[in-house]
Formats: sequence, structure tokens, C-alpha cells
Amino acid sequence: MVKTVLPVILVACFCASAATPAVSITGTVTDTAGAGIGNARVYLKRYPAIHALTDAAGAFTLPSTNPVRYVSPKQATGGLSIKGNRIVFSTSHAGRRFAFDMFGLDGAMAASIRLEGLSAGSHAVTLPKTAHGMYVARMAAGGAIYTVRMAIGADGAILFPASRAAACVNASSSKSGGASAVDSLIVAAQGFRNAQKAISGYDVKNLSVLLSASNPWRPTTYPEIVGNRAKILAKDRDFEMGQPDPDIGGEGLSALEQAVHTVTFTSDFWMDMTEVTQKEYAAIMEEAYPDFIKPTWTEKYGLGDDYPAYCLSWADAALYCNALSRKDTLDTVYRYTAVTGKPGELTFELVGVSADMTKNGYRLPTEAEWEYACKGGTATDFYWERDMSGYPRTMLDSLEVNSYEVWRPLSWNKGSNSADYGAHQVGEKIHNYYHLFDMAGNVSEFCNDYKTGSYSFDAVTDPTGPSNGNSRVIRGGNWGSDAQQLRSANRTFSSPDSSQFFIGFRTVRRIP
Repeated sequence: MVKTVLPVILVACFCASAATPAVSITGTVTDTAGAGIGNARVYLKRYPAIHALTDAAGAFTLPSTNPVRYVSPKQATGGLSIKGNRIVFSTSHAGRRFAFDMFGLDGAMAASIRLEGLSAGSHAVTLPKTAHGMYVARMAAGGAIYTVRMAIGADGAILFPASRAAACVNASSSKSGGASAVDSLIVAAQGFRNAQKAISGYDVKNLSVLLSASNPWRPTTYPEIVGNRAKILAKDRDFEMGQPDPDIGGEGLSALEQAVHTVTFTSDFWMDMTEVTQKEYAAIMEEAYPDFIKPTWTEKYGLGDDYPAYCLSWADAALYCNALSRKDTLDTVYRYTAVTGKPGELTFELVGVSADMTKNGYRLPTEAEWEYACKGGTATDFYWERDMSGYPRTMLDSLEVNSYEVWRPLSWNKGSNSADYGAHQVGEKIHNYYHLFDMAGNVSEFCNDYKTGSYSFDAVTDPTGPSNGNSRVIRGGNWGSDAQQLRSANRTFSSPDSSQFFIGFRTVRRIP
């Protein structure tokens, strides 16, 4: 049972910013022992497009450039837009044609649509169903040709450029470190807490920026394991959440992962080592909810006791957590005032839902808990200690990814007639340092948080996201994802009542 088809998120073009200061800033980034930190990203809070990387000695020069800001896809494409899973466009004259070609980042064509002899007026074309991932689309409509980047996701309402534009336009109202400061220098480096240094002007020489090491848990032996859960040590630990480069993998493709910020936790937590399986999910739901409608899992997308549960909504996952809590005589986390429909069916929703994070029962992980757990103590883009730049490039690189995750080359690219198509059995690949399997692939996973745009620059403790919203956070890549979506910081969103064949979940339980 698939409740929604795959919509699309547009990643827009660029245009030049109107007012750009002349910038000439030099300095050095060092650690607490005085050693220079190489490859640190240095940029301006108000003008994040003005950036530089430190050299091996930690030195940087931040020159004046022409910063860019994102514009809306509607502005960028003259009215052609994406609404849900449809391309909406208009033609001014009869007899026009429409052409749509979509390509994977490897250049392979993923879909093609042709319409001839269109009448004048508005038109809508349903997008072909394809894998979750990044694409380049070329569209010709009404005599004009548009080329854009697309991210096949689970919420067509999210536009990547929105948060980046706000970061430039609204930065003057953000904290800058003092009344005389005109801006702040942001410095981020792998393995270190980010730093913000107030500046009183844009012509500054020989700045000194000190970074202290971040403090995630990095186990030297296997973590404590009880049943199918691993104990994640997070209390009084911190890590850097997000991706400092807004364009990693392509123009604006990591814009929603800004800004990198320090997250601290006040408690440890248990986390499922694997995604909740079909056997586990059906057994708990059928026992707890007599009117439960079992998802229609199929061999095409992965069928069997040890395959992950999918084609379920966020509300279904929350009910599972409550049922599991009651089964283990724990306090339930999720409260709601009413339900619409039956668990598992298309119309099912939780009305007035809230989460009491102080309870000791099972729940979905917060977005911060999920990223911390996925990274497993590492600071690299992928938890197997590799970075995105130029990766995977060779066959050996792809074989390395294969050993850790079920992703596009191992599944989607095999075609629907292959036994490898769809999700695979959980726990077959190499786990991360926290002994967690399939965190970056197989199926993407629901988190507890409502959607938020860009992150705050400020350090936070036990973040839980907004108190309400229309979409929930989805984390991790899946069996149709490219490498870009396998990164620990990658994020997307879905409406709570949406269910997909590539989204599942795992549970956590806070340790008081």
C-alpha cells in the first residue's frame, strides 16, 4: 500500500546579490595546542558565498567575491513549476510541444516525456515514478528551455533555496557578537566545534581563530547490546551537526544542512540496531490494534520477515512505538486527541499529536540523535570515514560503498525484474562504530522532528525541532539513492500521512 507517489523538490538557479561589501580578511585557524588546522571552511555569516579553505598551516585569505543567493524556482523558470508530483506550465499559443528529459548525476537518462499539439493555456504533467535521489532535468515548454536540478523526495512543498536566501537577507538581525560588530566569521572543520568570531569591518588582517575538539563518543569495543538494541553513549557528549559546504554534490544540494552547529545531549539512549522489520512491525501492530490494516508488502520492493517494514506513515510508526512501550510496561511517549481512519490505511492520521520527551518509552529518534548515531563518532561525510569530494569515483570506491549500504547500484539500477531490486534484508552489510546497520541506505527513516529549514548557528542542547508543522524529517538514503543521499548529514521531509516504499523507521529509548 503506497499512499503517495514520489513528488519532487526543485533546487533553483542562482542570481547575483545586490549589495556586496569589499572584503579582505586574513587569519589563521589553530587548535588548542597551537597547531594549524588545514581544510577548515571559513565564511561570513551575512555573506556565506564568500568563503575560503585554510591551507595546511591553517592560514586563510577571504577575498571579496560576488556572492550569490538562491531565487525561487518560479522566478528562475518563468512560471514553470513543480507542484507535488506534477509539472505545471502554460502555453500562450496552440500547437506548442512539451518535452521533459531527466538524467541521473551519472548522465544516464532516467525518464522522458513528449507531448505534441498542446492547446493554449495551463497544463499539468504527472512525473514518472523513479528512484529517490538527485537528478538534472531539461524541460522545453512554450518555446523556452529550462534546466534545473531536482531531488526526488517525499515532500514537494520543500524548496531548498528558501533557507539559503533567508540566511543572506535576514542575517543583519542575527547575533553578531556585539553592538559594534558588522558580521561574524564562521569557521568549521572536521572533528572540531565550529567557531563564530565577531568582526567590526570587512578589512581585517591576521585574525586568530581557535577551535576546540568536538566530543562525540567513539567506542574502542562493541557497545553494550541488549536484544536488538545498542546503547548509544551521548550524555554530556557533543558533535557537529550539518554540512559546512552548501554545494556539496552540486549547486545548492546541501543547502538545507546549514549551518553547522554544536549539539550536546543530556542523556544516553538505546537505538534499534536495524530498521524495524516486517515481522516485528506486523506482530506488534496486530496485537495492539484490532482494526490494523497490514501494509501490502511485495516481493518487488522486498518481502519477508527480515526485510524492513515500509509503506507506513509517520503516524503508523508512532503507534508502533506506543504499542511497544505498553508491551514492555514503559510510559508511552506519543499523545493524541483523536484518530482519522484505521491504522495502516490511506486516510489514517493522528489528530492533536504531541510527544512527551521526558517519558521512558519508545519513540522515533530526534533528527539530532539520528545524525549523531549515524556518524558513530566520525566527522566525515560517510560514517565509514570517507568524504564526498570525488567519491565514489572508481570501481573500488563503489565496492566499498556496497559493503556498507544498499543503494542505487545494488538495487534500483538492477531493474524491477531483478531479485536485488527493492529493499534488502536488514543487517546484511557492515555496521558503523555504534553497531548500527543500514543507517545510510536500504530504506530511509522517519524521525520525530517536524520540518525546519536551515539550522541556527548557535549551539543547542537536546534539540527536538519545531513544536508543530506540516512535514516530518526523513533521514538516511535508501535503495534508490545516489551517494549524495548516503551522507550522514543528508536530510529530507515528508508529510505525516505519506507512506512510501522506500521509507521505514527504527526506534530509540532515552535512558534517564
